[in-house]
Amino acid sequence: MFYQSKFQQTSTVSQPKADHLSTNFNLKKLTPQIKYLIGSILHIPLLPILAIQGKRLKKRFPRLPAAKEPIGKTVGSDKEKKVLIIGESTMAGLGVEYHKDGFAGSFAKHFTKISGDSITWKVVAKSGITAGRFRERYLEKLPEEKPDLILIGLGANEVFELNSPNRWKIDFANLLIDLSERYPETNMVLLNLPPVESFPGITGLMRFTFGHLMNLIHEVSLELENYFEYLTYAKRRIILSDWKARMPTVTDDGDFFSDGVHPNGITYKVWGMEIAELVKEKKLL
Repeated sequence: MFYQSKFQQTSTVSQPKADHLSTNFNLKKLTPQIKYLIGSILHIPLLPILAIQGKRLKKRFPRLPAAKEPIGKTVGSDKEKKVLIIGESTMAGLGVEYHKDGFAGSFAKHFTKISGDSITWKVVAKSGITAGRFRERYLEKLPEEKPDLILIGLGANEVFELNSPNRWKIDFANLLIDLSERYPETNMVLLNLPPVESFPGITGLMRFTFGHLMNLIHEVSLELENYFEYLTYAKRRIILSDWKARMPTVTDDGDFFSDGVHPNGITYKVWGMEIAELVKEKKLL
């Protein structure tokens, strides 16, 4: 397995995966973790305010349903490729009625347009899921047939739950190992993390707190990309002003959101286009 050489394991694969990480992943190098701990201490006086704001927002926001029809296909003139899309609420298509108008459909349509390949796609995603919970609850529900590419949209709920960078590192690395065992030598793409610092539906304190933690998750994701041979991290941060330049009809940042937090069809379209172009550029599919 590729991760054995990457992690330079000295023990057998049958041992607990988190134990491997603590030994081979050099968790003593805790730069993002140290930043997290310092930030946590500084935020102690603000925790009651964050808790109150969080409860108010939960009451105010509608509970959006997942998109319908999580399996689809685009028809091109060339060979057919299979894409598996997994993750949290954005991959579940919250904000649109059907997945064909969400990230999955937008990615597939644009990739077919620029490559000529037909794309068969399947979504396995759940709103509110973290990397650890996805691994526990959904890994065995993934299709047996090996996909040609796996697109992964995770990381936001680690931030919303204020999980540490080390928790993300261990949980996501374990998920990658499991996926690599299930689908050997399959390319995987971790999608760019959401721009929480620009969410219009949350408070300024939340934007500051979540934005800081998202930066730490970003740092760890860069590190993970170096350890996993078949992982590509879409590391270019999402900047809404750049997206507005690409979508001239959009004049306000709020036009990218269905409820102030989750994407809408416009967002899924431009996001899917960018990832399709990345996948083609790096010849991942």
